[in-house]
Amino acid sequence: IYQITYEYLHNKWSAIVHLKTSTNIMGDGENFMGNARSYSHLWLQGLRYGSVTAHRGKSARYAYINGRHPVEIQYLLQVSHDRCVTDAAPLIADLAIVRHFISDDNIPKFPWALW
Repeated sequence: IYQITYEYLHNKWSAIVHLKTSTNIMGDGENFMGNARSYSHLWLQGLRYGSVTAHRGKSARYAYINGRHPVEIQYLLQVSHDRCVTDAAPLIADLAIVRHFISDDNIPKFPWALW
């Protein structure tokens, strides 16, 4: 989870801060430690979304993104990065890590067509 979160936030916050991985001690930039809070579920615009990795979220783990592309929500996270600059506020991002469903062109029109 760390790598996918780091890559996303590295791109998202690139105009604000130069992030580098927590294991990289060389070069300029701030080390991203990956301070994250995981949620089992949340409410957004009156809809409940949950994560498959938490028991309380399993009943609401399916969602649509980018229009009508179905996904399964793996994690719901709030990630923060404390800045090294003295007067800078911490950077905070709310993320959902999802798993896309894979379609198959050979799906029959009706389930009983398989027999």
